[in-house]
Amino acid sequence: MRDTIIFAGQSNTFGLGLEWELDPILNNEEYLSKGVHIPLPPNTYDEYTLKYWQKYRWTSLVCNDLGYKEFNVHDTINSSLLGSGAAQTLWHLSERKNEEGIKKLIDRTKYIVLEIGYIRWWDKNLHGKDDGEYLPNTAIEIENYLKLKDKNQTVVEAAIKWIENYDEETFWIETYKKIIKFQEIYPEINIVLVPWSGNQDCFLKRNEVYGKIKDLFVNIPNWEGGILGYIQNNKLQIWNDAKAWNGDYEYNRKEEHASIKGHRWVADRVINHIKKLENEKQ
Repeated sequence: MRDTIIFAGQSNTFGLGLEWELDPILNNEEYLSKGVHIPLPPNTYDEYTLKYWQKYRWTSLVCNDLGYKEFNVHDTINSSLLGSGAAQTLWHLSERKNEEGIKKLIDRTKYIVLEIGYIRWWDKNLHGKDDGEYLPNTAIEIENYLKLKDKNQTVVEAAIKWIENYDEETFWIETYKKIIKFQEIYPEINIVLVPWSGNQDCFLKRNEVYGKIKDLFVNIPNWEGGILGYIQNNKLQIWNDAKAWNGDYEYNRKEEHASIKGHRWVADRVINHIKKLENEKQ
């Protein structure tokens, strides 16, 4: 029975930032008046996952409303299986499909919902191996890695080479080719794409891959601006509602992840897309 939805992407997919709206300590006047810097350290993530993220993030709302089981690759119990990003997840599912645990997951999966956002560095020969999840992915993570005293020179050289050859258009086109290939291998699994940042749309329209991929995207008003543009324009970010940014406090930057209302809005877009798919198959 296919009763599971796999979710992969980036920080909005695991609910980062919702603690600023929900946690009583983070909304305490004494705490806020001391001056706070975000993001909070990763060693707090498990605590917030259990308290807030798993209940209020858009992925959980989708599953609760539609009656599916949620497999979020960002939860600690799952991250060692499928990596932390959309492209990584598809690679793991394809390359490791004969492993017992992966095969069982594929057999019970009906949808794979991918948050498509900012580019992250991922090298099959480095990140795809044991302990690869500890290597840097984002530009900031790479910068911090280069400052480490015990950094691996092979990783350093590969990271620098990746930055030098960075080609965003090629990245998205090749990523979508992989998605198309995965859909051909597993036609019983539906891929749903959630365009968090809208940059990739302009690239797609100039490439033949667009016709094969466009119907997988969730319908977002002003598509080319993506979800990020919409929630910014409609005040659906955490800093719009959380006490920390609605008082006389000073911070290093605003918390721009989706708010509780923002997650609800995203969930509704995904739910409508899935309902449409299911109605078409009846």
